[in-house]
Amino acid sequence: MRSTGKVWAGDVNGDHIDELILFPGVQAAGSGGRNYYLYQRHGKDWQSIVMTDDMDSWFTDRPRFDILPITRSGYRDLRVAVNDCLKWSDGKYVFYDPADYAALVPNWFDDADPHQAEIFWTIGHAKTEPSRLEPQWFPISPSFFSEQLGRKKPNRQQAEKIAGEWHNDGGFPRSVRAALEDAAQNIRWLSLQRAGVWGVRGNRAFLLVPRSSYLGVCTLTIKGDWLLGYESCSAEDEQSEPDVRYNLRTHELQITNPEESDQ
Repeated sequence: MRSTGKVWAGDVNGDHIDELILFPGVQAAGSGGRNYYLYQRHGKDWQSIVMTDDMDSWFTDRPRFDILPITRSGYRDLRVAVNDCLKWSDGKYVFYDPADYAALVPNWFDDADPHQAEIFWTIGHAKTEPSRLEPQWFPISPSFFSEQLGRKKPNRQQAEKIAGEWHNDGGFPRSVRAALEDAAQNIRWLSLQRAGVWGVRGNRAFLLVPRSSYLGVCTLTIKGDWLLGYESCSAEDEQSEPDVRYNLRTHELQITNPEESDQ
């Protein structure tokens, strides 16, 4: 804990005594992310006050800790990852339901920060239902997308800029898994490793859909009016049902295999 762990402090219930978010260290980490715990002091003891999927912790590779201005039974709602929030229920913190995300106020978040794209997307769209998506554009820096497809590896200065871009967003730069030029829309479609599918136009980008699986979409193609995304990297599997469908004309969005493993 002392060598690799971290602790964040914040008062979640207004009693002027900080609760602690704890990352114990490398023993609580894996290739997919880290386990985090929330403890509250009771006398001389510290007790866990989180219960998610029968665990007293939550797992994410993109932590973000915000105390939100919603109170339930004296306890504030918490944002614990880019698009995951917790609420107080029956004496413990539990994950939000879809209706809870819809109740969030967009003005609480920075609409000029592309690292906030997932929370804006989650506020406006249910993960399992077709919906109409109007792009919400964010300004991006050249280092926002770590792309090495057919290109030279970034030099030291470029690598430092890429790492700095993602320093406050889990610390893991998101490399490009798939790229598709769409001349008709003047958009470059990019699927990022563990960070969803994006549309890019110049120095602006919008999030089409958060990641739909552990690594995310691996193959992108356009057929007629539809942008199609497949989790499989095999061209032969394009005959199967796509995992993401986006109508370029009507903006209808369909996600056939939404990820539930993050929660």
